Amino acid sequence: QHSYTEATDHRMVELKELKQKCEKSSREIEVQAKKLQKLQDTVVATKSHMAARLREQEEQSRLLQEQKEQALQQLQELRNEVTRVVARTKSDLATLSCQSGATLKVLLQVVEKAQRILRLAEMCRRLETEEEKVLPFYPSSLAEEELQDARKILEETPVEPLARVRRHQRDPG
Repeated sequence: QHSYTEATDHRMVELKELKQKCEKSSREIEVQAKKLQKLQDTVVATKSHMAARLREQEEQSRLLQEQKEQALQQLQELRNEVTRVVARTKSDLATLSCQSGATLKVLLQVVEKAQRILRLAEMCRRLETEEEKVLPFYPSSLAEEELQDARKILEETPVEPLARVRRHQRDPG
């Protein structure tokens, strides 16, 4: 019996050691299982976060693409409008240029005509008598009373300085 007890004691010690190893390994497995679960939870959360960020970025990208397309469309519309305005402006400028040239010709003709009239008026003025200068119409068209008034005015001494000088030049005495 002794040998059985010795053999059994030895086996009991081994069993206790194995049992302790088993408990230690079980605790280690639990710790590692918890770590693994935390890592899996972190991986799931990270994947979920990445998916959400990816959706946000795709939405932002889609919005930016739409804004870009709208901006390009507006730019094209503005370019077309500028092209139309430039064409219309060039046409208006050409029309204005032609009209101003025609207007200048007409104005030159008017100026030439006015200069001719002024030269003729000056020539007529030189040929007028003193009575004609005071009376701008024929004496025969005046009544007798109007003729007497006109003669009085001709005989009066002028009060304006220029008229006195001109009268003095004609009548030095």
